[in-house]
Amino acid sequence: SSTPAVTQESVDDIGIPLSMTVKAGSDRTVTVAAAEFFKAQAFRKDGKIEKKANYRWNFGNGYMRHEQNVFFQYNYPGTYVALVTAEGPNDSKAFTRVTVTALPAELRISGDDRGITVYNEGDRELNLSFWSLRSGERHFLLPEDTIVLARTKVLFPSEVTGLSSDEVAL
Repeated sequence: SSTPAVTQESVDDIGIPLSMTVKAGSDRTVTVAAAEFFKAQAFRKDGKIEKKANYRWNFGNGYMRHEQNVFFQYNYPGTYVALVTAEGPNDSKAFTRVTVTALPAELRISGDDRGITVYNEGDRELNLSFWSLRSGERHFLLPEDTIVLARTKVLFPSEVTGLSSDEVAL
């Protein structure tokens, strides 16, 4: 005779069974002062998405947000625990945590007659989604998923940004 498989039921930190689960991705490294998307999703016991959940993020540095998906930035280097709690119908509740390491960007920028060059002098790639290039009072918003690899440079041409090379900033 075969023994039926035993499934591990999700429990909270004091052993109380949870009637749903929440996922928020894996641990991550972010860039100081650069906003990042934090997304959560609650699931019922049967594995279906819990559409009536309310979410609460605690970013481990005093900041709280009450949305499912949050655009958030850490302004100081450090290692933080971001904890998201989902509350659903019938007092169902679940939480998960993500370790977030916030590191400063090692960037340098320069301008010439071709455009603005961004140098990533660090050892990790940087996602510059929604960062802004600036020349004087004019701005150019970098598109989502603009990646600059470690130890490389990217030229943003003047014909794309509409910016001159005078007094450039990122």
